[in-house]
Amino acid sequence: MNISSSPGLDLDKIKTAGKKLDATINDVILCAVTTSLNTIFKEQKDPSKFIGVVIPANIRFAFYATKRQVQLENKFAAMTLRVPLTESMPEAYGPVKKVTKLLRGAMTEIYANYALSFWSGKLVPRIFTLNAIEDMSDKFTLAFSNTPG
Repeated sequence: MNISSSPGLDLDKIKTAGKKLDATINDVILCAVTTSLNTIFKEQKDPSKFIGVVIPANIRFAFYATKRQVQLENKFAAMTLRVPLTESMPEAYGPVKKVTKLLRGAMTEIYANYALSFWSGKLVPRIFTLNAIEDMSDKFTLAFSNTPG
């Protein structure tokens, strides 16, 4: 397994750029990733045209009436996306926004995925869950989150 990280990113600058492009922070980051990986894959003579990505979809079970009522909830479902590799950032925005828009419209799948993860963690012996996670992880190029932890 290869793991890399980068210095912290200025999310305010990314958010500003995203607003100008009608894109989310995740869209901008994912565009940069698909463009960068496309270059790396070409250098390595890898013919891949798509990558598999796992992105956490946050879950809320209640809407809070006021800011004082907001609770920090760390509930999410790991959702999978198949994203095309792109030559340049401008070329990436259309395809990436199309893929992430599908995710934003998949509330049933997000809550079902969360329920499956939650109950399998409670009912299935841990060794089976860990083996399944290890097996499934090989099928994805990367996972990312803009949430610390």
